[in-house]
Amino acid sequence: MRKIAYAPSMADGNLTTDQKEEFHRLLKKLDFISTRERYAVEIIKKFTTKPVEHVLDPVFLLNANEYVNIAEKVDEKQDFVLLYLPVDDNRQLRYQASEYAKRKGLRVIEISTKLKNKSAYTDKCIGDAGIEEFLGYISSSSIVFTNSFHAICFAVIFQKQFYAFTRNSSGKVRDICRVLNLENRFIKEGQTIRKEEKIDYEKVNILLEKEIVKSKEWLHNALYSM
Repeated sequence: MRKIAYAPSMADGNLTTDQKEEFHRLLKKLDFISTRERYAVEIIKKFTTKPVEHVLDPVFLLNANEYVNIAEKVDEKQDFVLLYLPVDDNRQLRYQASEYAKRKGLRVIEISTKLKNKSAYTDKCIGDAGIEEFLGYISSSSIVFTNSFHAICFAVIFQKQFYAFTRNSSGKVRDICRVLNLENRFIKEGQTIRKEEKIDYEKVNILLEKEIVKSKEWLHNALYSM
């Protein structure tokens, strides 16, 4: 039975000596190796002679309509900014989302793994959202402020405006912005949103489609090649 690693994620930190040895040992068991982070390709290549390919996260292998079918319908009377920061609490993110909302006359709704009630920066907090609610709120939002890799992915899938912010390990977040030529949407620590230019999704979709085709071809080859 062939063993395939499709789009595993890898942090951008350094490996210990023990981790390097274990990594090398485990890679030997794989027949086909890919990763969802471009920076991880070169890291993995140091531990194996097998080809290593960059592919998209599997959420991109389905389209927006397929996710709409499982998304929960959102009953919000007013347009809103969606705030989602499940990894690290980023006060800069919260503040800039709040200021953006004030400028645009929007509410701020947060999906949180930490808060149960709204904060000084939010109008509503959802502390028990499942996948259906998560997808529903992203697809219904005016814009997404986040430091979450997958919130960025689904913002792109639903063609939403977004800003991505730092966290303790920002490599994954910044990498997906780079892959889609949207690095200008990544807000560095201490940086303030100055230009509120909209994402040109016509350009993004051309690039995204090429990456989707490449990823599907890699997966098909890994599954069915002789």
